[in-house]
Amino acid sequence: MQRRAVSPGGLDRRAGNGEHGVVRLLPVFSLTLLAAACGGAEEPPGPLEVWPSDITLGMTVDNVKFRAPVGASGGASLTWSVMKVMKPRVTIDGDDSGATLTAEYPGADELIVKSSDGQEKKVPINVVSYPMGSVERGQAAVLRLGCAMSGCHDGSGPDYTPSRIAGFEDRDVSNWILNGKSLKTGVVIETHKWALTIEEEQDVVAYLRSLPPRGEAVKQ
Repeated sequence: MQRRAVSPGGLDRRAGNGEHGVVRLLPVFSLTLLAAACGGAEEPPGPLEVWPSDITLGMTVDNVKFRAPVGASGGASLTWSVMKVMKPRVTIDGDDSGATLTAEYPGADELIVKSSDGQEKKVPINVVSYPMGSVERGQAAVLRLGCAMSGCHDGSGPDYTPSRIAGFEDRDVSNWILNGKSLKTGVVIETHKWALTIEEEQDVVAYLRSLPPRGEAVKQ
């Protein structure tokens, strides 16, 4: 009986002259490398990040509801929910890149973001209730001071919509409005102190929170 000669590495060659057929078996490790190269091994998702780390948005007593964006990165197949499922303070429209929160009821809640790989982030939420008419009065004050004019806080100037201020409590925004303390750096800018009464300042905070977000949430 004729035996077959098997070369090192698993190559099986038929012995004898004049044979045209040659059968070659690739080594197991070569098949593995080939499968990995063709399939493109997926990289594991990175660390889950959600921002801002503390979220404040609002609504008025006559049920005008404000929105605020939330950013996210890392993780995979994110799911968004809140702790108070019986009476959630916000509704959520979210995907893997972020979410938009819409106020529903005043009070505190907690945003819960989960990734399919087991990562989880929890972010405190506070929905503030503002008096009826506060948005309109705040808008009037902003227009009177010229804050929305070209070169200041118009569409091309520094952002003061919820995209920028949702990560700050009302007292921080008030301090920026009355005393010129920058939300970004904490430095007091003397020329940015707004001449407002306490009542007007509270209305301006409500107005700024009511603005449509300019874009994605800004990392603080």
